[in-house]
Amino acid sequence: TFRLLKEGGADAPRVLELKFLHEKTQALFPVGPVSASHGGTYSCYFSPASYPYVWSHPSAPLHLQITGAYREPTLSAQPGSLLQPGDNLTLQCHSEDGFDTFALTKDQGLTPPVRLHGQPSPDFPLGHVNSTHGGRYTCY
Repeated sequence: TFRLLKEGGADAPRVLELKFLHEKTQALFPVGPVSASHGGTYSCYFSPASYPYVWSHPSAPLHLQITGAYREPTLSAQPGSLLQPGDNLTLQCHSEDGFDTFALTKDQGLTPPVRLHGQPSPDFPLGHVNSTHGGRYTCY
């Protein structure tokens, strides 16, 4: 018997039939239609028929990432988007729960993304502004 478990999942393990293909045993676990809740880390286990309560060591983990299922983040400027030279500017990216990596880019120039990890709605403090701060910013 093969069992598929999702890391951190409260659901019972999925148990499916065995398929014999070219002298190898494999289980197929259909998933779908796929939604955001399917994302996560999965591992597979095997139990011999003679010992159904004894499980193998887990397989290598498989991380399944679902893209395109989330609303795009929003970006806001504090204290606002119209500033005078010397004003202190902070950009804040807002997203749905569950995200922990953000990138801020500026369309003009080849500036690398600024990444912040582990914050649900991170602040990107840009400090005291001058004319070089003007432009179009995007949050990912």
